[in-house]
Amino acid sequence: MREIFRKNKVFFIPYILLFLVSHMVILSSTKGELHRALTASHHKFSDQVFSTITWLGHGSIILLVAAILICMRIRWSVLIVSVFALSGLTVQILKRFVFFEAQRPKLYFQGKYDIHVVSGVDLHSFFSFPSGHTASAFGLFLCLILITRNTFLKSIYFLLAVLTGYSRVYLSQHFLVDVVYGSLVGIIFSVSCFIYIERINNNWIDSSLQAYLKRSHDQP
Repeated sequence: MREIFRKNKVFFIPYILLFLVSHMVILSSTKGELHRALTASHHKFSDQVFSTITWLGHGSIILLVAAILICMRIRWSVLIVSVFALSGLTVQILKRFVFFEAQRPKLYFQGKYDIHVVSGVDLHSFFSFPSGHTASAFGLFLCLILITRNTFLKSIYFLLAVLTGYSRVYLSQHFLVDVVYGSLVGIIFSVSCFIYIERINNNWIDSSLQAYLKRSHDQP
């Protein structure tokens, strides 16, 4: 675990700081007041940007990345699919069986405050906590950070994860607290799955899908 932190300080140090600052802000005001402050400024350009970025937490994008990576190394694809499946299952259990009464901004502000609605975005009303898109995005991008050695790419992946999380607030799909703990779910499963999958010592998992299929075909 220490080695993972040491090699990926470009992610973990700013994330911890951001997590702590977010908590201080969350505890200092109501989630309604905080949401209004975070979504007070809107522009057509930012509407387009965040309605696009939010797709980085969608399952179709994550599975597409996994499909691309399986052509490079099966281990990486298995990692991303495992994190996506486990974090997604955990989020759905928390949403539907533990925090099922958590309202999303649309319902929370109904009759009290007119939230900004971005064209083409279908706002949901229930199952707000935690944010599934954020869990998936942080799970995906931390996996990419863990398997790359390039510090610049690690920084880009961190930024994309944060922007995806913020997009959920900007689009009024979630409150900040939903996003903060959604990110934590993604991180926990990324690190846990990475540690476990790295211990698998089989030749097939470190080959590409094409190489594995060719080797299987060539065997008598």
